[in-house]
Amino acid sequence: MIRGGRWRWCAALFASSLVVLTTPSCASASDDVATGQWYASFLNLDAAQQLATGDGERVALIDTGVDYTHPALMGSIDPGANFAAERDDHGLSDSDGHGTSLAGLIVGHGRIRGVAPRARVVSVPNGTVSGLPGPNVTAQAIEWVIAHGIKIVCIASSVSPDPIMEQTIRHAMGADVVIVAAVGNESAKAGVVYPASAPGVLAVGGTDRGGKLSSISATGPDVGIVAPSDHISVARPHNAYAVTTGTSNSSAIVAGAVALIRGKYPRLSAQQVISALTSTAIDEGQPGRDFDYGFGRIDIVAALKKAGTMQPQASPQPSTSAPTSTSVTVTATSPDPKPGLSTPLLVVIIAAGLLAAAVIVVLVVGLARRR
Repeated sequence: MIRGGRWRWCAALFASSLVVLTTPSCASASDDVATGQWYASFLNLDAAQQLATGDGERVALIDTGVDYTHPALMGSIDPGANFAAERDDHGLSDSDGHGTSLAGLIVGHGRIRGVAPRARVVSVPNGTVSGLPGPNVTAQAIEWVIAHGIKIVCIASSVSPDPIMEQTIRHAMGADVVIVAAVGNESAKAGVVYPASAPGVLAVGGTDRGGKLSSISATGPDVGIVAPSDHISVARPHNAYAVTTGTSNSSAIVAGAVALIRGKYPRLSAQQVISALTSTAIDEGQPGRDFDYGFGRIDIVAALKKAGTMQPQASPQPSTSAPTSTSVTVTATSPDPKPGLSTPLLVVIIAAGLLAAAVIVVLVVGLARRR
């Protein structure tokens, strides 16, 4: 979470550096914004966006709202829902700035380059204007997303695990929704925060410009993948820009990558999309999956190519247990029964026919002998 906003309820977990550039037209600010776009070349977005742009895909951003009037976002933001009594903006305003920042990394155009520029962000705030989250408001937001057929969710804030949230996440898994969540900042001792730590959620950590683990990225067995997080240029409300550091940035970048895959290959299941990302990640740290990098650094181009080789599989059915974030479940189905006679009945009919024929033969032979 960006330091200096009103969302004090998770500041300890999501605190990060923030340099706001309120005069982006000046030389120094322009240089800072350009420098903070390092992730674009690092991720080879030119090649990735030649393969896919996220056209038509929607990403539900459950955050602080979005300033949809920002030049980097105009035309790419859709209203969500209001779950707090004091909000009546349908997510189309942002007094904190955090949601606007993440929206730019997902669908930005112009001075902020989003990963999936032709996708759309649906802004679903999970906190009030004053910064306090309502009870179970994130669960309500996810349920709203499911009801509206949105297949990608990005969450960069933490909530306390409870039965309602757990049930909601299972519901999302059953509805074939990919949930991307930030692992949290400066909380290595506490480990990955919730809901990133929930089964089935793709937990995203952060890296620096060299691709090494960011000093602010939380670690633990739930980390799924890592993406750029440090010194990233983002959009801010009121036509401002900033350079920020935090795993929130990483989660938005990965959500954009999910939009590229789902937009290009809409028949792939949520688990297949996650598998395409994790199986092609660039291994870092200890060989194989580890507590710092998960499966490794995201490689969007490789993930898109891998997705193109996958055969669509059955989407998961709602159940009481959520699948793991990296497994791919294939639901085997039997062919529909065809109308007609069953095998046992057919055997009985044939046997009866043979018996009747035998009786007729005996009668005919008997009559012939009498004659």
